[in-house]
Amino acid sequence: MSRRGLLIRLLIFVPLFAYFGFGAIQKCRHEQEAAKQADEAADYKKTKHQLPNGQTIEVIELTPEQAAELGYKPPEIGPADKVDAPAKAPEVKAPETKMEPDAKAPDAKTPDAKAN
Repeated sequence: MSRRGLLIRLLIFVPLFAYFGFGAIQKCRHEQEAAKQADEAADYKKTKHQLPNGQTIEVIELTPEQAAELGYKPPEIGPADKVDAPAKAPEVKAPETKMEPDAKAPDAKTPDAKAN
């Protein structure tokens, strides 16, 4: 490739990458700042828990009202008397089969030709 072609490509693509890269960085910083402000404005209870593998995670505890504000509808749980016990599976009875004596068995009640 000639030096002239390389120089033309550099003059075209370097400013384009710089322009779009700068815009992407600014957008990312703006989104991070908005998320940080939203976290500071929200009054959530945060607790840290130690996992068995040694990692520590942060858990955010929400009230039902705070969850509703965020768009999550918690399940409604009523008193214990309203909760039905799990239904029992119906008992399955084995089909009754009629046992017939085996013709080759010695106690069978079929006449034997050799017995006479």
